Amino acid sequence: MDLPQIYTTTLLNPADREMRWRFFTIPFRFTHGMFVSPLLQVLRFRRVRHINPSFLPFLVASMLESENPDEVLLKAEQYAQIWPLSRETLSDQRSETLKFAEQVVFRQLVPFDRSPLPFSQESLANIVATTTEADNDDTLLVESEGHYFLTVISPDGVVISSRPPNFIDIWETILCWLGGS
Repeated sequence: MDLPQIYTTTLLNPADREMRWRFFTIPFRFTHGMFVSPLLQVLRFRRVRHINPSFLPFLVASMLESENPDEVLLKAEQYAQIWPLSRETLSDQRSETLKFAEQVVFRQLVPFDRSPLPFSQESLANIVATTTEADNDDTLLVESEGHYFLTVISPDGVVISSRPPNFIDIWETILCWLGGS
C-alpha cells in the first residue's frame, strides 16, 4: 500500500535570500484515482488564465516581484514585451528577478514522479512541455484568497507552485484531501 506523499522543494535566490519559490508535487499514483479537479475546488482555486509555456519565466518573475494580485499579469506582460528588446533595459533588481525566474522554470529542480521508481528532478518547462496539449487547460494561473498559484496538471501528477508565503493555508488541505477527508 502506497502512503500518500507530497514532494516539496523551496528554491532560494543566492543573490537575494528573501526571493523564494516553492513547488508542491502530488504524484498521480497517490491520488488513488481521484480526479484532480476536486482538489482544486477544495483549495478554492479560481481559474484566472491558461498559461503558454513560453510565458512561464515572465509569469514567475512577476509573481516573485508583486504582492498585489492585480499587478501579476500586468507585470508579466511587461516582462514579455521588454525581454526581446534588451536585457539592459531592466533595472538590476528586475534583471535579478528574471534570472531567478528562468532558473525556476528551466533548471531540473522540481521533484517529479513519472513512474513507480524513485522520483527524479525535472524542469518546470519540461513538465509543462510534455503535458501541454492543444486546447487543454493543463497549465493554469489560479487564485485563492488573494494569492496566485501556478498549477500544472499532468497524467503523472500535479505541480502547484508559488512564493512560499502563499502556501500557508493549503498544506493541510492537500494532506486531508489525500487522506480522504
